[in-house]
Amino acid sequence: MEKRIKESSGSSSNTLLYDITLSNEDNFSAKYQPKCGDLIALTKTRPRRIDDLDPLLLAYVFKMDGDLIISVHVSRSLSPGEKHSIRFGVSLTTLTTNTRIWNALHNEAANSTLIQSVLQGNNQVRVRKQSCV
Repeated sequence: MEKRIKESSGSSSNTLLYDITLSNEDNFSAKYQPKCGDLIALTKTRPRRIDDLDPLLLAYVFKMDGDLIISVHVSRSLSPGEKHSIRFGVSLTTLTTNTRIWNALHNEAANSTLIQSVLQGNNQVRVRKQSCV
């Protein structure tokens, strides 16, 4: 998946932001291309089973620069040796939908009256009891 990993420009040494340059080998266009909002696992070898994901390194794609450069936020810092050993990325899920739902539910200004009216119980509803004969 990658050719080069470097720390994002303007970042300090303890940050977890990296720019990944993807290689264009093996007909890359026919394979998965990461998008903003994707959660991916970065691995040293092509995973064939779940054990191949150990040690797990998660990365959240937050920026795309063209088709071959992505900016990610990783779950832990990378040693210089790890930067050169990561070869593959596996798509786990996209978090875009979850983020949109979260923002909609936690936006107090925009739709709070709509949400309150939907969640509010109606006191005028009367229950009629009927007996079965």
